[in-house]
This record gives sequence, C-alpha cells and structure tokens, in this order.
Amino acid sequence: MKQIACAENKTEFSLTVLDALRFLQRAWFSVTATTISNCFRHAGFSVDIESGVSDQQEEEEDDDDDDIPLARLAGINFTEYANMDNDIPTTEPLTDDDIINEITSSMKETEEDSDEDDTITTEKPVPSLSAMVEMTETYQSYFEAQDDTEELLPLLAKINNYFTRKQLERKLNAKQTTLISDLSGLVSFRE
Repeated sequence: MKQIACAENKTEFSLTVLDALRFLQRAWFSVTATTISNCFRHAGFSVDIESGVSDQQEEEEDDDDDDIPLARLAGINFTEYANMDNDIPTTEPLTDDDIINEITSSMKETEEDSDEDDTITTEKPVPSLSAMVEMTETYQSYFEAQDDTEELLPLLAKINNYFTRKQLERKLNAKQTTLISDLSGLVSFRE
C-alpha cells in the first residue's frame, strides 16, 4: 500500500527494516487458527481431536477442489490462460469532439464544486482512507515506543489492515468501472 501511495503522490518509495517488520506483524495478526490447522492438515500431519477442532468443522473446511489449481478447474492450460486477453483492445484513440466534451464536463464539475463550497456546512469532514492509514501508522510508532502497550499492537494492526483493505477495494472498484466504461465504449464503437 505504501508503494501505491508513493506512486500516487509521485514520491520516492523507500522501505525500512521497521516498515518490513510492521508488514510482517500485520500479516501474522491476519493469520487465523483455522489457516494454521489447514496448513498442517494439507502437509499430512494428523489433526488432534482435543485441540478444539470438531469433525463437523473439519468437514466444512475440507474441500476436494481446494488443492486443484484454478487453471485445471477451468479446463485450460497455462499458455491459453496467459494469452487469453491478447486480442482485447484496451484503449481507443480520442477524437477532437471527445477531448472537447471531456474538458467541458470537467469544467462544469469544477464550477458545481465551487458552488457547493460556497454553502456553509457545519459537518466535520470525514478523513480520507489514506489519512487514516497514516494516522494508524503514527499511533503504531507511538505505541511501539511505550513499554506497556504490547496488547494494543495487534488491535492497531487490525485497524490498519481494515483501512488498507478498504483503500485497495476502492482502487479496484475504480479500475473495474474504468474498464467497464472502456469496454462499453468499444462495443458502441464497433456497432
């Protein structure tokens, strides 16, 4: 996420050892007991009944298709999969009319935004997701410097993971929307 934020802000990406340790900590706090149990089971170790994992829970989590690669499930080989979208156009040249329409619509949006800014609002603005990620990193730096806050770090890692996941979901949704509009434009272009 830090690399994405640096790319968006056009700043140089650097990763310290402390950043790497924090990433490892967040990843470890995301691992569940079920995941660890499944790893041991898939490795061939027997599951201890007394460990608290019931047979019913084990049956629900055991899926025969779990160990089959997705490409085999789809019935295609790797080469077909890798070349699947080679013939799909991803862009089309803009006409002069498209460029003019885009500029005028952005100018109208700017005017509408400035009109909305003129109204007095008493609501406190909601911080952005990237601001929340930065805030949790600031909290983490503070708590790491304290002696009696070890139990708070896992909670803070969960909060940071939440904001990071929401930020990625928003970016993926934006990219999917762009792709869908590009594809619909392509379909209307071919008609």
